[in-house]
Amino acid sequence: MYILPRATLLALFLAVLAGLAAGTLVRHLWHDQVLAVLASAAAIVLADAVITLLMRRFGIATEE
Repeated sequence: MYILPRATLLALFLAVLAGLAAGTLVRHLWHDQVLAVLASAAAIVLADAVITLLMRRFGIATEE
C-alpha cells in the first residue's frame, strides 16, 4: 500500500477546499450547475499547482 506524505495530503486537502468554495460561489452567482462543476475542477487544478510550487520553493518535500 502506498502512503502519501503529509505535505502532499495537505496540498490536496487545501486544493479540494478551494474547489468547493469556487463551485459554491459560481453556483450562487450564476445559478448554473455545469459552470459550477467546471469552476470547481479548474480551482482544484490551479490550487494544487500553486501549492505544489510554493512547497517546492520553500523546500517542503512532496515526494515527487
